[in-house]
Amino acid sequence: MPPWFTPTVRATPWLSLVSVTFVLIVAAGVAGMESHQVPPEIMVLACGAIAGAATLALHDVARPLVQAVSTGARIRLTHRLVLLVPVAAAGLALTAVMSSLMYPDQPWGSPPMAAGAALLATGVAGTVWLMRWRPEHAAEVGAAIAAGWAVAGAVVPPRILPESVSQAWVDYPWPIVAVASVLIVVGTGAITS
Repeated sequence: MPPWFTPTVRATPWLSLVSVTFVLIVAAGVAGMESHQVPPEIMVLACGAIAGAATLALHDVARPLVQAVSTGARIRLTHRLVLLVPVAAAGLALTAVMSSLMYPDQPWGSPPMAAGAALLATGVAGTVWLMRWRPEHAAEVGAAIAAGWAVAGAVVPPRILPESVSQAWVDYPWPIVAVASVLIVVGTGAITS
């Protein structure tokens, strides 16, 4: 293991990501008992909630303590992303697999895994750019961006927010991942502490 692995695992707030995944699996089961199928909204909410929880876990609790050491914020962010992205992907995959196993004959309308990646990348990009001005609140805002975009299509009427905007993360996930990745790379260049 690299020397950064154990301290980063300890400093990362895992509870939100694990609990969100567990709650979504339970919610899919409860919804399925009532209607004998998993509503498509469950997977939309799952994508938003898991991407939001993973983004929230980017909060660097050690930032005030380690500003003076040689490991910069960019490196710490990269370490947390190396740990969180596979866990978030596993959470989305587990939710999708559990839903399909519980109800194999029913359509459950999941967005593709790429849609979850688009939400996560967007949340991380928001976190990275906000770290320049308000690092203590950056992860919370990034999580709100990721989860809020997923929920927007279900809550905001199409006359106020067109579906081309509210559902873009489902319809065009790879271009969104590409743009967010560029924003992340450019934004991390300005993170110095």
